[in-house]
Amino acid sequence: MLPAPAQGAIFVACREDDERHFSLCQPLNDPDTALCTKIERDFLRALLGGCSTPISALAEIEDGDVYFSGQLLSLDGARNVTIEKILPTGIATGIGKTAAGELLERGGQEIAEGVRAGGE
Repeated sequence: MLPAPAQGAIFVACREDDERHFSLCQPLNDPDTALCTKIERDFLRALLGGCSTPISALAEIEDGDVYFSGQLLSLDGARNVTIEKILPTGIATGIGKTAAGELLERGGQEIAEGVRAGGE
């Protein structure tokens, strides 16, 4: 079972103009986790999902490649569309948006409309 997008990620924020605290937070940043979290959140955002929308996503990095899996389900779980993509990390930044678009074209649009209407 795929988790909710960005599930378990910890985020630390500071003011944009606060260079001191920004630099102090940098040792806490894991670039792989930041990339995977961005990809998962982009997927969710592109599907117009929220906390109660049945959307799952998981991006993982292995041997220099991003392995992405995403899924959209109907509210009753009877219908679903799944997508999987693999791209090198250097060009994987937009994979979440791309995967969401392909998922919608492969039957996800009808499911998404039903979820938004509350009946799918």
